[in-house]
Amino acid sequence: MLMTSSPSILIEKLKYYGVNETGIDWIKSYLNNRRQRFVISVNNVQIYSSTWEIVKRGVPQGLVLGLLFFIICINDLPRHINRFTNVVLYADDTCILITGKNYENLKQKIRFTLDCTSRWFKANQLILNLMKTNIIKFSPSHFLQSQMITEHNNTTVSEAPDTKILGVQTDNHLNCKCHIDQILPKLSTVGFVIRHLCYILNQKTLRKAYFSYFHSVIRYGIIFWGNATNSCKVFTLQKKGNKNYVWSRTNSFLWRFV
Repeated sequence: MLMTSSPSILIEKLKYYGVNETGIDWIKSYLNNRRQRFVISVNNVQIYSSTWEIVKRGVPQGLVLGLLFFIICINDLPRHINRFTNVVLYADDTCILITGKNYENLKQKIRFTLDCTSRWFKANQLILNLMKTNIIKFSPSHFLQSQMITEHNNTTVSEAPDTKILGVQTDNHLNCKCHIDQILPKLSTVGFVIRHLCYILNQKTLRKAYFSYFHSVIRYGIIFWGNATNSCKVFTLQKKGNKNYVWSRTNSFLWRFV
């Protein structure tokens, strides 16, 4: 997103948030008169490169300051679209929550919110990618479901059956079955690899591998998906790992994951 924004907009927002002149001058020197070029390698034999050009828009990517600048740039978004909405910002993950009394009321609020969001993006010289924008309608499972399709700037924004919110996949009934279906193959693969690594690695290293690649996946977001109907599949897979005593390479002792 920040690749299309002018540095002057970021500077004005930093001034608004109280950054002093010394800090402003430091950031200006960091952003201004930077040059970049593109290099393309074909089969590591032929290398094509463009000429060096001054970067007139955007900020350097892949740096810690890039994420900080992004957060500062979008921090005022909620103030411009909070008439019917509750905006949740977390790093580069933005969720806009809208409630409505009925289908038509909800659809009207969505159109209004998209219009306000587009105006804010245009004013900040950013681009709203509607192709990556999802609408998901949360409702009880016994409610009659109807597909919600919204048109905006000649682009159709369709309702998605499920979406990922901060790394947790959920459907329109706030059921995390889809999240469990997503992590089960990964956990099975990790379990298979760990069982074979027991003949190569020692106990301490295997324990680190388990907590890094298996336990961390289970623990993340468990407060949301732990009560899902098919969560027992995950815990059964975990119990197999916990009950699976593994011989060390020397076969001199037994150990297990705890």
